[in-house]
Amino acid sequence: MSEERPAVRAIAWREVFPWLRLLGVFRQAIRPRILLVAIVAALFCTTGWRVIGAMFSGSSDPNIAKENAAGERVYGPVASLYTSWPWEPPLVSEVYGRGNAAEMGADTLTAMQHQIATGQYSLLSSFVTARPIQQLIGFGEIFNPKATLSLTAFLMLCLLWAIVVWAFAGAVITRIAGVAFARGEQISWNRATSFAWRKWPSYFASPTLPLLGVVLIALVMALFGLILRIPYVGIPLIAITWPLFLIGGLLMAILLLGLVVGWPLMWSTVSCEGTDSFDALGRSYGYVFGKPLQYLGYGIVALLLGWLGWYVVDIFSGLVVDTTEWAVSWGSGRSLMDAVTKTLPTAVETPEGYTGLDRRSAQLIDFFSNCVRSIPIAFLYSFFWCAATMIYLLLRRDEDQTEIDEIYLEEEQETYGLPPLRTDAAGVSEPADVPATKPTASPPSPVTPPASTPDATKPPSSNEGPLPLE
Repeated sequence: MSEERPAVRAIAWREVFPWLRLLGVFRQAIRPRILLVAIVAALFCTTGWRVIGAMFSGSSDPNIAKENAAGERVYGPVASLYTSWPWEPPLVSEVYGRGNAAEMGADTLTAMQHQIATGQYSLLSSFVTARPIQQLIGFGEIFNPKATLSLTAFLMLCLLWAIVVWAFAGAVITRIAGVAFARGEQISWNRATSFAWRKWPSYFASPTLPLLGVVLIALVMALFGLILRIPYVGIPLIAITWPLFLIGGLLMAILLLGLVVGWPLMWSTVSCEGTDSFDALGRSYGYVFGKPLQYLGYGIVALLLGWLGWYVVDIFSGLVVDTTEWAVSWGSGRSLMDAVTKTLPTAVETPEGYTGLDRRSAQLIDFFSNCVRSIPIAFLYSFFWCAATMIYLLLRRDEDQTEIDEIYLEEEQETYGLPPLRTDAAGVSEPADVPATKPTASPPSPVTPPASTPDATKPPSSNEGPLPLE
């Protein structure tokens, strides 16, 4: 008799192809509260950068501050990259290089306008030139040996402020996403924010410690570099000890490579494991150098999905604004609608035929429209943190054989305290919320006659049990 072969009922595609779990990142990234956290953090971060830019407004570095054709003091291309609001399109000088800013008309043309005019516009180029991506790349100027001291200090302060802000906002997003991916649950807003607030020192220290290590190693090497200034013997001494300097450079390269590639995993580690910054550093560096191909593959898939998601969100947000203006223009007229949406919001003085209230109202309309236009920028931040969380869970499963659904959850223990007490007339404590009882005189207890003792000579009856044995 032939044996029956079991039929395949279903295939666990997510077990066969783990990267398919990244398809669920989009649904999590477009949740309203995650988008709200992302855009609020982006606005708060830009506000701090504008304050830092005002501190460096008198810098002689043209990348930070310069004079325009009218002789006015304005931000340079690097400073404008960080001081512009999220909904403002990037300038050509921010995307195509600072040297050709004057030739391209950086004061008037946007990057997209330049690309359309030169036939270079594409969805990929517009995604790559998005402001958050350019800001992240711009921090690399810190390690440019040709950068001036003021430019390095400006970027260092901007980077430090970004870590301060996103150590909380990124913590909230990764915590919400981690619980959703692992357990399929949506934690409350209070629990997510309280967790991020308690763990904020760990989130802040995780990327800061490697930077501090690089700075310390560089300072030590710089001190020994003073030996080069000694005539006749400086260069030979450095030449003999140059292998030690190379070891220092190797340590800095390892710290920087692990930081640049693996810093999103640090915050995901704290959110999923509830540990400190040292465990986050160990896990992120271990996954980066232990599973580089898996990390690269997951990153490429996440990048493609993020690009497609950004394209959809960007079209949708633009469609919302355009259809609104189109519908209103049917009643107001196209010319008046253009004046309200384009001329009045940017006018320094009130144009003829309009009042100051009209200009302020047009600016309010422009503010609401800009909030909708900022949704694609918020999506980039939210998708980035959600994808980093899922990639961490996948790498943890590949490296540590830990299941996806295992995540640190805080146990909420309810404490029950004693009710308020009071003392009654007899000096006995009782709950204060219970009505007090008035003491009443107890009636005299009745006097009971003493029980008669049974006669010892009387034989026990049959009801009293058997006779005792002698």
